Amino acid sequence: MNRGVLLVREGKIDEAITWMREARLAMPNNARVLFNLAYVLVTRLQKTGADAAVATEAREVLLEANRLAPGEKRFAQLMDALNAASSGN
Repeated sequence: MNRGVLLVREGKIDEAITWMREARLAMPNNARVLFNLAYVLVTRLQKTGADAAVATEAREVLLEANRLAPGEKRFAQLMDALNAASSGN
């Protein structure tokens, strides 16, 4: 999971997505993993522009993370960023 976040910081977004998806498969009920995957997906949208499949995945991941950790402030922050990125703003 940490590797995925580090890869994003290095600009290796697609590689980070792969790592975070694998972390999700290994730890599907870990809200931190889900929030980090959502962060990576939103970052991709921000860097490369709107992509309906990526936006849908990010939204689903965020909703699952919110179910596991309701009230987590990252949910609102990432959902706002997702909405802005997927609308093309």
